[in-house]
Amino acid sequence: MLRHLDRPLLAGRTARELLLVGGALTVTIAQLARSGLSGNVGNLVVYLAFAAALWLRFYAARALLVGLVVAAMAQVLPQLRAHHAPLLMLAAHKGLVLAWVGGLLLLCSRDLVARYDRAPSRHRPFPNFWAAVDPRDARWLRGCGYALAACIGASVSIWRLSAAPPAWLLPVIVALSVAVALLCLGRAVVLVVLPLMSLVVVLLFASVVGVAEAQLSSRYYAWGLIGAPAHVLPAMIAAAAAGLLALPYSLRVLSRARARG
Repeated sequence: MLRHLDRPLLAGRTARELLLVGGALTVTIAQLARSGLSGNVGNLVVYLAFAAALWLRFYAARALLVGLVVAAMAQVLPQLRAHHAPLLMLAAHKGLVLAWVGGLLLLCSRDLVARYDRAPSRHRPFPNFWAAVDPRDARWLRGCGYALAACIGASVSIWRLSAAPPAWLLPVIVALSVAVALLCLGRAVVLVVLPLMSLVVVLLFASVVGVAEAQLSSRYYAWGLIGAPAHVLPAMIAAAAAGLLALPYSLRVLSRARARG
């Protein structure tokens, strides 16, 4: 249905790519017009970085942008669990929901996978090791990355909305972000540590999920203890999913290392 968007239009870029770059720039301009540089500068940097990465055809740009959409969804959708009228909340965020759906429809195309994920890197310092990975394995591991993105998104919401977030939460966000970066760069070492890292994250969230769920159901109230209680269980599930998706490849990497040794 969207194949006509895969024809090159400008400087070798397809209509699909131009829509994505234009969308990132439009969001940047809209935020600048709304709040200027006094707003969230970090978001502006992210939008511009993704626009540049797409234009330069950095091989990981497409997968990273899908992960960004997943992280954004993980920040908002868990709120449905706490809302008295979930459908009304979705209707209030219809613009955001349409942006997610439209973004994923544009990003999840075979043409973009061929032009980015499966193509040789255009940037010598960042070789694309993913181009040599079996397509099925690559899809599976991208799923692992998206699960990590969901966990990061939910964790960021908890951290930002809690008056006194758990001391371990920010290190978890940083560690998972580093894991995503290493995964994008094709570093096999991250697959070795990811199942164990995910298990640790699951256990950390498990230590507060009971309080969060009780707080969510109004059986227990503690202002500021968990600022986003609806996000704790989804974050824990996402961390568990990432670990399970990485486990077969972790065992494979360890087996190959043992055989070479």
